[in-house]
Amino acid sequence: MKNRPAKQRESGPPGGARSVVRRVRYGAQTLALLLAVSAVVGFLGVLSDRYAVVLDATSGREHRLSERTLSLLRSLRSPHEVLVVANLDGVDPRAAQRTRDVLDAMSRRSENLRVSIVPVNSPDGLRTLDSAFERLVRTYQPTIDRGRAAVDQAAATVGEIAGALEQLGEQLAAVGSRVGDDHPNAPGVKRFFADAASMCRIAASDAVAGAQSAAASAQGAIGRTPVPALDTAVSQSRRTLGALHGQIGQLSASLDTLARAGDDLAPAGAREETRPLAQAAVRLRDRAARAISALDDAPAFPLANAARAVGETSAALVIGPPRAEKDAPPRLAAVEIEAVFPRRIPGVSDRAPAPDVRARAEELFAGAIASVNAEDAPIVILTHGAGEAERLTPDFAPMSGAVARLRLRGMSVVEWAAALDPEPPSIAALDPSGRRPVVFVVLPTSGMTPEGAARMVKLGNALRALIEAGRPVLVSATPSTLPSIGQRDPQVEMLDQLGMKVDSARPLLRQTQTPGGPVVTADLLFTSTGAEHPISGAIESLRTHLPWCLPIRVEPGVRRVVPVIVAQDDNRIWAESEWLRFRQTPAAQRPLLVNPPQEDSARDDGDGPWIVAAAVERALPDLRRQRVVVVGSTGWFLDELALQRVQAGAQSIPACPGNLELLEAAVYWLAGQDSMISRSPEAQALAVIPAIEPARLNAIRWGLIAGLPLLVLLVGGAWRLLRG
Repeated sequence: MKNRPAKQRESGPPGGARSVVRRVRYGAQTLALLLAVSAVVGFLGVLSDRYAVVLDATSGREHRLSERTLSLLRSLRSPHEVLVVANLDGVDPRAAQRTRDVLDAMSRRSENLRVSIVPVNSPDGLRTLDSAFERLVRTYQPTIDRGRAAVDQAAATVGEIAGALEQLGEQLAAVGSRVGDDHPNAPGVKRFFADAASMCRIAASDAVAGAQSAAASAQGAIGRTPVPALDTAVSQSRRTLGALHGQIGQLSASLDTLARAGDDLAPAGAREETRPLAQAAVRLRDRAARAISALDDAPAFPLANAARAVGETSAALVIGPPRAEKDAPPRLAAVEIEAVFPRRIPGVSDRAPAPDVRARAEELFAGAIASVNAEDAPIVILTHGAGEAERLTPDFAPMSGAVARLRLRGMSVVEWAAALDPEPPSIAALDPSGRRPVVFVVLPTSGMTPEGAARMVKLGNALRALIEAGRPVLVSATPSTLPSIGQRDPQVEMLDQLGMKVDSARPLLRQTQTPGGPVVTADLLFTSTGAEHPISGAIESLRTHLPWCLPIRVEPGVRRVVPVIVAQDDNRIWAESEWLRFRQTPAAQRPLLVNPPQEDSARDDGDGPWIVAAAVERALPDLRRQRVVVVGSTGWFLDELALQRVQAGAQSIPACPGNLELLEAAVYWLAGQDSMISRSPEAQALAVIPAIEPARLNAIRWGLIAGLPLLVLLVGGAWRLLRG
C-alpha cells in the first residue's frame, strides 16, 4: 500500500495535472480551429469582395439585372462613371434602397463602371456637386467656346439684317409718300407701303431684342452650376432668325407681287421703285437663311440639359469616356432624379406600399449608359404618308412614347413625310462617319379620300423603292377595301417580291361570349408568340396588343420568311371580309352592336393559324443582306396603346409591355444588332416567383414550426441507436 503513490508518481502526473494538460490541449485545439475558421472567413470575404456573386431568391427581383443590362455592362471597354448627388432627406427610404441595390449590382457586374452616391446634405455633398460640374465645364470648354461664338455671330448677323431692314422700311415709306392721288388705287397703295414700312420697323426691333436675349443666355449660368445655357441661347437665336426669315420672305413676296402688278393696281413709278426693294428683301431673306444654317451646325451641348435636369441640389449623371475626336467632350447623360429617388409623402407613404422603383431605375441608368455609347446606335427614319398638317416633328405625337424609348437607347429618330418629300432626309449631321445603321419604320396611311389615296400611292412608291434598294424596313399594314374590288393595295403589294402576301382585305376578328351575348373585337392580345425568332424571344410571355391584325400568307416553297407572331386557331378567331361598317363604328359602341360581324360568308376564312408578324432575310445580288419585318397591324406602337399602365399591387407597370419591346427588338434586328435584343427591365417589373397558395403557405409554416424540431429529435435518436 505504501508503494502505490510512488508507482503512481512514476506512471505519470497526478489527476489534477492531467486535467490541466487536457484543458490546455483542448484550448490550443479550439484556438487553432478558431484561427483557421477566421482565416477561412477572412479569405472568403476577400474573394466575395473581388468576385461578388448574388443569388436572388426574391419575388420582386430586387437584386437581379435583366439580360439586356448585363449585355450592356459586359460591352463596356472604357471607364464610365455614375455620379448621383441627391438630397435624401424626405426620400422614401425603401425606394432609395432599391435604387442603391440596382446601382450596386451594376457596379459589381462591370469593372469599367464606377458609382458614387453622395447625399447632398452631407458636408461634402454640395462641394462634390460643384466640383463635378466645374470639372465638366473645363472638359466642355472647347464646345462652350464654339457655341458662344455661334450665338455671337448670329447676334451680329441679326443686328446687320435689322439695320438693313429699318433702312428698307424708310425707303418703302418714301415710295408710298410719292404715290400721287390721281391714281384710282392710290389709298390702297399708300396703305400697303405704310404697312410694309411698319412691319420692317417692328420686325427689326423684335429681332434685336431676341438676339440680345440669346446673348444673355449664352453668358448666364443654369441654376447654381457654372454651366451656360447655350442650348437655350442657340434655340432663341434660331427662333429669332426663323421669324425674321419668314417675315422678310412674306415682305419680298408682297413687293414682288406689287412690282408685277398692272397699271390698274399701282402706278408705274411706284412699281419701278419697288422692284429693287423687292430684290433687296430677297437678299436679306437669303442672308437670314444662311445664318440659320450656320446655327444648325453649332455643336450639341448636352451638359446644359444635364445641369437643367439636376436642378439646384440634385444630380444623377452618367459620364462616358472621351470621344476619339480631338478636343471632343466626354459623353454625358442625365437621369431624372425624382424617378430614382421618389419623395416620401407624409401620411401616405407610411400606409401605402412603397413603389418598386427598381425596374425604373435600371431602365433609366442602363438607357443613359447606352446613350453615351451610341456610336453605332441605329438611326430610325419614321416614314409616313401624312400631309403637311400631320407632320410628326418636333414632339412626334402621337408616338412620343415610342420615340422616347428609342432615344433612351441612344438611337436618333428622323421624320420622312414621303408623300411630301420625294427623297429621304439627310442624316449626314447625325452620322458624319457613316457607321450607324439606318432603319426605316413605315407607317400606313388611310386612302378614304382622294387626297389620301394620292398620298397612299406616293407612300407605296417610297416603300417599293426602299425594298428594291435593299434597305432594312419595318412595315406596318392597315386594312384596305381595294383588294375587295379587284385592285391591288399599293402599301403592301411590293411585299410579294419577298415571298409573302398581306391579306389586307380580311382583318382578323375575335368573338367572346359574355352574359349580354357575343362580343366581337378587332383587338388581339398575345402572351405567346407561337414562333421561334430573336424578335419573338424578346416579347415571349409579354402582353402584346395588336389591333386590326392582317393575315400574312407565305408563298409555297419560300423559306426565307420566318413567323414572328402567330395567332393560333381557337375557333373564336376568323378573317372577316365584311368589316368596313364595323371599323367605322366607334370602338366604345362596338360591343353594343345588335348584329356584330360573324363568320357567315364564303369569303371569310376561319382556318388558322394565321401569321400576323413575319421577318424576312434575303441575299442581294451585290452580296449584301436585306432584312424586312412586316407587322400586320397598325397603331400598335402609338401612345394610346404603348403607354397604357395598370396597377399591380404597389407597382405601376405597362399594360402591354410587348408593344414597345416588339418595336425595339425589330429595330435592333433590322440594324443587324442581334445581341441587343432582349427584354428591358421595366417589361419584367412583375414578380418572377408567383404568390404561394394559402394551403401551401400554411404547410410551410407548420413544417418550419414543428417539422424542424421533430427532425432534430429524430436525427438525435437515430444517432444514439447507432452508437449503442
